[in-house]
Amino acid sequence: MVLLAWSWVIIFVLFAHRNQDQHLSEATKSIVLSVAQPDHKFVTLLYFNYAYLIMTKSFLCNLNLVAHSPFPSRLVLVAADEQAAYHLKEFLLVEQLHHLQRNLSPFVVLLRSAETQSVDFGTQRYYDLTLERLRIQNELLQVGLNVFIIESDAVWFSADIRDILNEAFSGAVDILSANDSGGSATKLVSAGFLAAKSNQKVKKLFDTYTLRYRKLLKRKQLIGEQILMTHLLQEFPNVNVKWLDECEYASGRWYSETEYRKRCATPAVLQNNWIIGVDKKMERAKSWKHWFLQSEGTCFLRV
Repeated sequence: MVLLAWSWVIIFVLFAHRNQDQHLSEATKSIVLSVAQPDHKFVTLLYFNYAYLIMTKSFLCNLNLVAHSPFPSRLVLVAADEQAAYHLKEFLLVEQLHHLQRNLSPFVVLLRSAETQSVDFGTQRYYDLTLERLRIQNELLQVGLNVFIIESDAVWFSADIRDILNEAFSGAVDILSANDSGGSATKLVSAGFLAAKSNQKVKKLFDTYTLRYRKLLKRKQLIGEQILMTHLLQEFPNVNVKWLDECEYASGRWYSETEYRKRCATPAVLQNNWIIGVDKKMERAKSWKHWFLQSEGTCFLRV
């Protein structure tokens, strides 16, 4: 049937309760576990809210263009609110009738039942939502799923990531991350391109990570999660971190720093970060022709 043109789309609702100490139900864990590939046993997570809905649509169109082989895991799209989940479901159902390939298997999950809210960077609500995201990542790791985190404010020129994920989830590597301070000499964990293996070392790290982040927010100490995790890695020297090449997996500084672009002319993945505001991110993506959604809201068939 034509409705199966982009594999099968399943919509489940995952209620992550406000009580941060309450674990997910066993039924929900079973649902999430069922989306993993048996050979890897990992899940790819992409979080979005209503403000990022259009950017997320463009990113899915981008993945569709470059995914020439099946995506190496089920892509789980975690919506922060019901309206975002509803409209993305509608988009997927329309697009699978026309343009989208069979190589992606999206699975839409509602993070929590809530009204649509504007979430501005740097606000308390922004950091509260970040904590909810961390809690989901931690629970998945605790139940044995390896986790790969990506974000929609990015452009992928290649989706051939199977090799790096195999490296991340086999052998000695515990954490695999892009360097979010790409273009500088320092290292900063990327919240938008991060793989974590579910082993005892990483489980302990993420338990500490989530608990400490929660305590910081209670004290109104607002800090980016990648900054906290980068510092925490110094407390867990037994966690083996593999840093991805900053030219292959470039940070948003690539857009604004000429020398960075000259040195790293052809990234495989380029984050559209180091700029505040979703409207500014979309404007920049469009100006660089890194946009994949047509004005009527459907995917470009090709670049």
